[in-house]
Amino acid sequence: MMISSKALEGDDFVALMQFVDWLWYSDAGQELCKWGVENTTFTRSGPGGYELEPGISLMGSDPDAPKDLQKDFGFHNGVFAYGGSWALVSSSFSPDEKKFTDAMAERTPLPTDPPHPLRAEEQEQATLWDTPLKDHVTQNALQFVLGKRPLSEWGDYIKELKAKNMDRFIDLHNQAHERFKKDNA
Repeated sequence: MMISSKALEGDDFVALMQFVDWLWYSDAGQELCKWGVENTTFTRSGPGGYELEPGISLMGSDPDAPKDLQKDFGFHNGVFAYGGSWALVSSSFSPDEKKFTDAMAERTPLPTDPPHPLRAEEQEQATLWDTPLKDHVTQNALQFVLGKRPLSEWGDYIKELKAKNMDRFIDLHNQAHERFKKDNA
């Protein structure tokens, strides 16, 4: 966000900064931007729940509503689409999106890849092998998924990857990882 340097000269500079702080960094300011004014554009429906007032639509939720939260009131404009509390962020999720995010939250995250920094010359070599490997994997994954290449050819596919230096590519990264472990033990 940028504020003109002329704002510094105004008598209301402190009030402006307080408003910006409230609007951007408080739960109430973020709620205002997303849902509007309580009992005017929305009402609370349980803890962390929001329900539009009758006659107000959001993204076509009520095609017969005479008013639209975005067009007529200027709220729910996406400024805080990924900010604020989880209750606020998820307050406009569809039931399917809520079900999906709940299922994802129950999963155990995969561990991050082990560090394997490459030296400049290794990076150059890895790039030469990486591009054809990725292209081949992408093209063939699509063929397998669409049934245009039968799974009975999986062994041939692996041979094709090896011919494109897959094993050398993996070895290069494994050696870099071992070197990293040794140098940082």
